[in-house]
Amino acid sequence: MNLAVQITHKNELLEDLEKEIKRPAGPDLQEVNRILIANRSISEDRLEFESNIQNIYEGFYLRLAKCCPTLSKNDQKLAALIRLNLSSKQMSTILNISPKSIDQSKYRLKQKIGLEVSENLSDFINAV
Repeated sequence: MNLAVQITHKNELLEDLEKEIKRPAGPDLQEVNRILIANRSISEDRLEFESNIQNIYEGFYLRLAKCCPTLSKNDQKLAALIRLNLSSKQMSTILNISPKSIDQSKYRLKQKIGLEVSENLSDFINAV
C-alpha cells in the first residue's frame, strides 16, 4: 500500500513538473520535459509495485482465476488494486490512465464477473 501511495505521489509530481515546463521556455527545458514524460511512462516503481502485488496476492490471483477464468491480466491487476482499497484516482495514476478509464474498467470487470447491478465489486473481490 505504501508503495502504491509513493507511486501516486511521484506521478503527480511528474505531472506538475510537466505542466510547469510546458510554459514558454528554452530548449533545455524541452529536453527535461521529454525525460519526465519517458520516466512517467516507463516507471521502475510501477514494475516493482506489480511484482510486489504478484507476491503478496499470489493466492488471490489463483482464487480469482478459479472463479473467473476469463479475466485478462489487466482485469486481474485492476482487481488487485481494488483489493488494496485504492481510489480511482490512485489507480489511474498507477496504471497511467484517466480516472474515467478506471471507472469504465471497473464496470466492464463487474460485467465479466457476472455481478448484478446491486452487487458491490469491492465486496466480491475482497471475498475472493
